[in-house]
Amino acid sequence: MSAPGGHLLWRALGDLVYVLNVRDGRYAGLSGRDAERWVQSYGAARTTRATPAPAGASAARPPAWGRLAPRLLAWQVNRRVRRLLADGRFEALYALAESMAPASTPAPARTPEPPQVLRAFLQAELLFANRNPDRDCLVRSFSLFLFLRALGFAAVHRIGFRACPFDAHAWVELDGAAILERGAAMDRWHGISIIGQAHDPVAAAA
Repeated sequence: MSAPGGHLLWRALGDLVYVLNVRDGRYAGLSGRDAERWVQSYGAARTTRATPAPAGASAARPPAWGRLAPRLLAWQVNRRVRRLLADGRFEALYALAESMAPASTPAPARTPEPPQVLRAFLQAELLFANRNPDRDCLVRSFSLFLFLRALGFAAVHRIGFRACPFDAHAWVELDGAAILERGAAMDRWHGISIIGQAHDPVAAAA
């Protein structure tokens, strides 16, 4: 069995291994002997990329993002995320998020209150047609993550899955708590991707 590329993230759950391909955002699964060999060879989980994105893979961050007013920044970030996903450039979006939050350099906390900036983000979302943030979690989570990081908040982006039936979800945490999730039970999601946190204790334990 050849070593998995740096674009693959995974988590073992029971006798299955769930794999996320960061190149296209698609999932795959391994079962039986294949899953057992995978875990024996590579471990039960990898939730951060082992190698940097290839040169040119990232969608460059506009240098002015950090100087924009929160509502305008939220609109700009939403527009960028929607365009990248519409063009099928999931890896470019993922690499952009990684570039905003290198694991070894957490963002400093900013003084504005989170409710104030979250209000600006929600107001900006209203400007986009065909929006359904509760269902389109990739748009909301990556937009929110980039928005908060550009403002200096140490946000964390996560992608998780549940097994039966299979479903996936992406969300953002701030100070250890999921935000804009309407009280959802986040512990039902098994983490498979994390951006913005230097150490994932769940993956380390696995």
